[in-house]
Amino acid sequence: MFSEKELEMLKPGVRIINCSRGGVVDENVLDRGLKENKIAGVALDVYEQEPPQDSPLFQASNTVLTPHLGASTEEAQLNVAIEIAEQVRDALLGRAIRNAVNLPSLEPEMYEEIKPYLFLAEKIGLVLGQLLEGQIKGLEIKYSGEVLSHNITPISSALVKGFLTPILMESVNYVNAPVIAKERGINVEEVKTTESSNFTNLIQATVFSGEGRSSVSGTLFTKENLRIVEIDGYYVEAIPEGIMMIIYNMDKPGVIGHIGTTLGKKNINISGMTFGRRSAGGDAITVLNLDSEIDSDTIQELLKLRHIKSIKVIKL
Repeated sequence: MFSEKELEMLKPGVRIINCSRGGVVDENVLDRGLKENKIAGVALDVYEQEPPQDSPLFQASNTVLTPHLGASTEEAQLNVAIEIAEQVRDALLGRAIRNAVNLPSLEPEMYEEIKPYLFLAEKIGLVLGQLLEGQIKGLEIKYSGEVLSHNITPISSALVKGFLTPILMESVNYVNAPVIAKERGINVEEVKTTESSNFTNLIQATVFSGEGRSSVSGTLFTKENLRIVEIDGYYVEAIPEGIMMIIYNMDKPGVIGHIGTTLGKKNINISGMTFGRRSAGGDAITVLNLDSEIDSDTIQELLKLRHIKSIKVIKL
């Protein structure tokens, strides 16, 4: 940026300071300018070659030359160490993640606003990942309502993290989830829609696989009140926590009673229950929140009941 051409353009008596990067100025040209009294003074703390060895400026007058310390002073190292420790602490405590080079940076105030959506998205992904059957072809994440007033990129990362966690043995986090999805050829598509729905905010995730498609939708009633409101086209109102058992059944009298009786005999308590159906007497879904694990023998016993088609156990 400063060479022979720029030297000729200068008025006599200028002073040149470079504390950006070495090589921005030609040191030989600076030396010539000093000798010809075109330049009155030079100050540098960066050099073309670092550490500097044979710069002509070492012997020149009217120069101030200091080491390229950057953050290498004792005080700077202490301050950097404290700042890094504070950022690691905040990340581990679920607070804002600041200054990450491969994760969208959020201010603490913004993080507090978006945090409930991060939790909701991850829960949606966890449910969807455990419903999946067949080889994954693609993942679509659709947003509508108030959630669109926020940056959806970290929300999508949280959903992909939840989706991949039950599928992969390796550790998946907010940073590497999009990268892992891409490496495995999973196309993640974000869709923003202004279509009106029954909810003020809605996140819907749909996975396409060799066996067809499966979808899970969730909403926030309040910041602390997360709900799964749709599974595979059935409208429900399920709390995404603990152990969930999703039962695909026919909408026939006595089905719910038989399910409850079977679980009661096994001393498995139901803490929450919701139902959904497409039409009276047709296909339906029953979603249960359980207080304890359910073993394979109990699942097989449930599958023997009339009008029970299939069962999925979801762990959140």
